Amino acid sequence: MRKKIMMALMCLVCTLLLSTTCFAADNFQKIYDESLGMQDLGQDEATKEDFTINEGTLTIQVRKLRQESNDKKYHFIVKLNNERIYDVHRPTVPGGYNFKVFKNTTTNDLFIALNTKERSYLSGYSPSRQKYVTFLDSMNYYNSFTAEPVFTVLKNGTLVLAFVSPNQKEPYYHAYRFDWDKEAQWFSYRDMGTVYHDLKADSQ
Repeated sequence: MRKKIMMALMCLVCTLLLSTTCFAADNFQKIYDESLGMQDLGQDEATKEDFTINEGTLTIQVRKLRQESNDKKYHFIVKLNNERIYDVHRPTVPGGYNFKVFKNTTTNDLFIALNTKERSYLSGYSPSRQKYVTFLDSMNYYNSFTAEPVFTVLKNGTLVLAFVSPNQKEPYYHAYRFDWDKEAQWFSYRDMGTVYHDLKADSQ
């Protein structure tokens, strides 16, 4: 009888360990962060950065166009091994743009966050689709108060979309947590609710 109980306990422990291994969250790390206001780039001036991913060299370029109207003033281009995989025009927006690059340290995949005061996107290269896609859009997630959306990584390596309160005296944010689903090749999410803390103190 004692032997059967011990065997059952060992099986239970093994099951828990396997579950922890299988469902352990990926760890994300911020590796690049740049803000571009209206005065940061001259007409027809560009900023460009290269990153190494599993598939080769990923190049991100942002150019401020002289000839275009304010609706198409910023030209975002992403190249993989010098082949253009993403090409889009973005308007001039209040406060400008902030774009960050996050690395999934488990898979070595890179994801690019484009944040503005009104809307934020998280994009990246999809090996299964063989193209650059937008995975997440802040417009698709409910927020209970007027706030600025921002994709960021917390100090514990968690990737979140945070809606930041404009109240500086009592800082708080509503957050959604994202984990990479390897089978679906997409993000799953969980509503973390309202966090009563300063996001700057929580983030990398």
